[in-house]
Amino acid sequence: MKLLAVWFLLVGEWLHATPLLRDLKSIAGRGHRVVGVFPVVGKTPEADSEDFTMDTIVLQRFLPLLSYLEFCLRAMTRIIKRHRDAQAMIFAVDEYPLALPWLLQRLFASRRSPVLAVRDFSPLVEIHGMRRLYRSLLRYFSLRLLSRFADAIFVISPLHAKETGAKYRVPPDKLHIWPSSVDTEFFNPCKYTDDRNRLRSELGVEDRFLLMHHGVLSEEKGLYELLKAMRIVHKIRVEIVLLLLGKGEAKEKLRALANSWGLDGVVLFRGPVPEQDVPRFIAASDAGVHPLPDRPQWLVQTPTKVLEYLSMLKPVVVTNIPANRWIVGNRPFAFFCGRGSPKEIAEAILECFRAGASIPESERNRIAASFSPQSVAQRVLRIIEEARRS
Repeated sequence: MKLLAVWFLLVGEWLHATPLLRDLKSIAGRGHRVVGVFPVVGKTPEADSEDFTMDTIVLQRFLPLLSYLEFCLRAMTRIIKRHRDAQAMIFAVDEYPLALPWLLQRLFASRRSPVLAVRDFSPLVEIHGMRRLYRSLLRYFSLRLLSRFADAIFVISPLHAKETGAKYRVPPDKLHIWPSSVDTEFFNPCKYTDDRNRLRSELGVEDRFLLMHHGVLSEEKGLYELLKAMRIVHKIRVEIVLLLLGKGEAKEKLRALANSWGLDGVVLFRGPVPEQDVPRFIAASDAGVHPLPDRPQWLVQTPTKVLEYLSMLKPVVVTNIPANRWIVGNRPFAFFCGRGSPKEIAEAILECFRAGASIPESERNRIAASFSPQSVAQRVLRIIEEARRS
């Protein structure tokens, strides 16, 4: 089968592009030809797979609305000229209007192929201004109107499916889960045993309890509350330190707050590192923390950071929101900090420290069975194959 994915996904620039490309490569690895039509700025990344190719649309620079319109026009031309033979097409919810020619074919022709599917990435997170407006309108248009003609609607979590069905009146039999995936082979603690002591010495935390958060340091992820929590924790247990690994618009403000509160050496800042080094830093840590606040845009996510910590057999401090509960349930190595107030986060950190929780190897097997690229690929292909036969 030739499967075409048409997504306004800035490959090589946006962090969430990496796991999605892994999913497509895993689909290709199961004996299918997969083509991704994506925008890029600058050099096109390597596809690294004989059966997975990227038919990229090169943008001179990224201007959200103009780049989106340019991508849609050029993507339609590419589809018609090069990919009309695809047996299945997966459009992002923003790009689903590009499926109109094939929807018309279904209405006026006897031939039903190709299978048409929508991949709704998530509710809009950390997007503002004009970009949020046009994406919201497109999302409504695609899910409320066009999706009734789709064979499948892929969403990222069970709660996301429930919300999408209720809000946009999508039939339940069309809704399927395509979660964010984690590469459990890459995030395998056995590969990084030699890095732990070296990095802990480099960070100056040899005998201390190292709590870690990595990713984009943004305004909306509960990081200010986390810093306030560390003020409370430091008064009780001076050996607990926090590493913030990454960059973002909140980094300098967070650094200034840490300095003004006397947390220099307690809250450590490290700039972004190459992707291959991320599991090394997780291996050096004692626990991960991901204090996503109890807000609508976070409730239905699949928090990949939590999956990465668990895959590396690290206990986690997380807020008690459906996104986190779906992943960790009531397991003893998850320490919930309520809705994410500084006091609640501090109490959960101290509980995690005192518990000294360890995670059994079977947890990695559970994560791999539900969230590895291979398991996601198997699930997506099963849905598409059923649609082809129907």
